[in-house]
Amino acid sequence: MRLPVLILLATLLSSPVIAQAQSASTAVTNAVQDLPPAPGITVIKNTWRKDVHNPAMDEDPLQASRDAVQLQDQRRDNIKDNQTLAKLGRDPEPPPTKSRSAATRQIPPPASEQYVYEVKLGNTGNKTITALVLEYVFLEPDTGEQVNKHRFSTAAKIRPGKNQTLFGLSNSPPTRTVDARNAGKDWHGLYLEKVVIYRIDYDDGTYWERPANQ
Repeated sequence: MRLPVLILLATLLSSPVIAQAQSASTAVTNAVQDLPPAPGITVIKNTWRKDVHNPAMDEDPLQASRDAVQLQDQRRDNIKDNQTLAKLGRDPEPPPTKSRSAATRQIPPPASEQYVYEVKLGNTGNKTITALVLEYVFLEPDTGEQVNKHRFSTAAKIRPGKNQTLFGLSNSPPTRTVDARNAGKDWHGLYLEKVVIYRIDYDDGTYWERPANQ
């Protein structure tokens, strides 16, 4: 199965750092909820939302009026040109149906959906965090079965005692498999959502990494 490419934006007071992530949708039974937390960092908040972007809404709202004025001018010119052609015994040109600018303008692409995964982290340790690897995991509430996960890798700068919010942008929904009983429902609240941190890099060159058996 082709894995979608994700983008992770890290935002604080400085400019955001862009990184890449992967999404896997294999449903496996996993005791993710029982994993011990990473040291020196806490997940303050995690949530997600769906954003819809319609490029047509980005167009100049006055462009249609300018096109109409230009088309009127072209039609007046067409009448004059055809009068000249008639005197010369030549066939008239058909009147324009679109302004020149409208005829050459590209049609905007269709609206697209994008999912935003948000994680707010707090540094409870004594060293500045410079990079992170984490997963945003979705679990069945009754069985604990993992239905999907999104892995993110990003540069960061979280000083001791400070917080930072990360935004993961993807065209991949929380999960591609939905119980028929939940079809058409809002996915919020349907699954347990957990953030698991797998690696933390610090400004002194050291790092913490979750053991392979976790």
